[in-house]
Amino acid sequence: MKKITPSKSKPKAFVISKETQVLASLSPQETYAWGVICGKAFPQGVMALFGDLGAGKTVFAKGVAHALGVADARKEVLSPSFTIVREHEGDVPFLHVDLYRVSSREELEELHLREYFERGGVALIEWPEKALEFLPSERLEIYFEILGPKKRRISVKRRMKAS
Repeated sequence: MKKITPSKSKPKAFVISKETQVLASLSPQETYAWGVICGKAFPQGVMALFGDLGAGKTVFAKGVAHALGVADARKEVLSPSFTIVREHEGDVPFLHVDLYRVSSREELEELHLREYFERGGVALIEWPEKALEFLPSERLEIYFEILGPKKRRISVKRRMKAS
């Protein structure tokens, strides 16, 4: 298996607090590599990906899938916009959900998201702002900000259960 590295330059990560890190990505390859790193660090639970179209969410998802052992992740993990939910087998189950085209609460309820979350593995949700009430309180929230044609700021926030 080919080793994935963000780029020849050293990737930059900034720790803001125990719960938040900010990552710099200068290319799609680095965004993919950050996905691999996050997938290895968090091989269970829900990852909620926030960001505009073209911000790198699906590229990041491919990296997470690679880390979780999904075969041929670069080709197999696609934006599931038309199917909404795609399940992939790997070392742990990987669920990729894209809520971009979901427009009502009824549609969300029909997806039975909570049942997926209870199965274990990783559930990665694109456009999670459409379903916040359905997401577990303990999750990773990952925010993608476009800074240039290939440059991204990726903020990773760990949400914990309210005590």
